Amino acid sequence: MTTLQIVSTVLSMICLVITTVLAWVMLNKTNKTEVSFMGVPLDKRDFEKHEREDKEEHNKIFARLDAMQARINPLEGEIRAMREASEINNNRLLQIDAKMDRLIERTSS
Repeated sequence: MTTLQIVSTVLSMICLVITTVLAWVMLNKTNKTEVSFMGVPLDKRDFEKHEREDKEEHNKIFARLDAMQARINPLEGEIRAMREASEINNNRLLQIDAKMDRLIERTSS
């Protein structure tokens, strides 16, 4: 074996060892997660009080939403009817425009 081949083999073995050690370190590395609390935790009674207050607030919001929906639903039908009437009027205007164009062509010839 030549000196170059020996050096190459030794370097390959060193690279293999380094790669193996790095892989082992990465596989066995653990992430440490710490959790800390800010402030003072509530006791069960305070939590239940807040829970009741939130539930009451949600019920009020849902009641308002239901009232708004009851007011909006009839408007939806009226808007649909207005849209249909507008389309009919637009079609009629297009027909009148076409008739006027034909009249103008007849009178100018």
